[in-house]
Amino acid sequence: MTNITTLQSEIDSYLDGAFQVHASVNGGAIDLHDANGWYIDTLDADEANIEDISDLVRIGYYGK
Repeated sequence: MTNITTLQSEIDSYLDGAFQVHASVNGGAIDLHDANGWYIDTLDADEANIEDISDLVRIGYYGK
């Protein structure tokens, strides 16, 4: 299981807080929201890391 607190800290540090992560209610590892709180996706344990989330910045999900 991904450590949500650590992952959010990495997002805040390296991606300027562009995303929020929360424990998933849909059975996945985390729910990913943009900086405004809008739901983006549910990521499983393999996807729930700073590298895969930072890829979303490059494909246009950057919320700032």
